[in-house]
Amino acid sequence: MAINKTVIKHNSLAGFLKTAREKELPGLFLIFGESFLIKQALKILKDFLLGKEHDSFAVEILEGGSTSIGDLIEQVATFSFLAPKKVVQVNHMALFSPAKGGADINYTPLDLDHLAGFMETGIPENHRLIMTAPLC
Repeated sequence: MAINKTVIKHNSLAGFLKTAREKELPGLFLIFGESFLIKQALKILKDFLLGKEHDSFAVEILEGGSTSIGDLIEQVATFSFLAPKKVVQVNHMALFSPAKGGADINYTPLDLDHLAGFMETGIPENHRLIMTAPLC
């Protein structure tokens, strides 16, 4: 499986998506930076993936500090009866920022291996995982 490590800045995202085909996009997106820019990028990306009138049944929002890797994988792998596409959005993913006192979960190397293994087998078609990590 080829890994695409394209870095796209917030002011280029909309232009990039205009030229991209949805089937060519990766199953995992990492959006990091300032909170305001993360919100803008999330809106642009979800509008592209789900349409401007995206259905609330197609989006699952999780909090990174309180969601285990097993729960995250389960949400991404589970199909919706109500929507043909699914986006799992993980806010404040603890993988990418220093541990804070409020975070309930600290991910172990085994957790990271489990997530990497899931990514290698592939996210189901029409499903996307979006992780956000604000700047500290």
